[in-house]
Amino acid sequence: ELSTPEYTYYLSKVSIKSAKSKAVKKLTVKWSKNKKASGYQVRISTTKSFKNTTTDVKKTDSKNKSTKTIGKLKGGKKYFVQVRAYRLYNDEVYYSAWSSSKSVKVKK
Repeated sequence: ELSTPEYTYYLSKVSIKSAKSKAVKKLTVKWSKNKKASGYQVRISTTKSFKNTTTDVKKTDSKNKSTKTIGKLKGGKKYFVQVRAYRLYNDEVYYSAWSSSKSVKVKK
């Protein structure tokens, strides 16, 4: 929720349409677009909880882009993926909630 004296904005949660590994050591995630978003963040983790592990967050700078390919991953390993929208407003960054997670086993 974004609040100013004049307006209140809501960034609805993004949903993941697909998360697949079609190439070796890479995964591709596709999500639904949010019309109010300035861009998106994609995070990956080796644990479903996204805690107690290294979590990598990748940013997209385009509100029109709803796909991200992430490389340099470990082949044969299972990764969990989440996406959220962000909006830049008055030099502040506002985020939606993270999407539900999807699991992907990366090709060797």
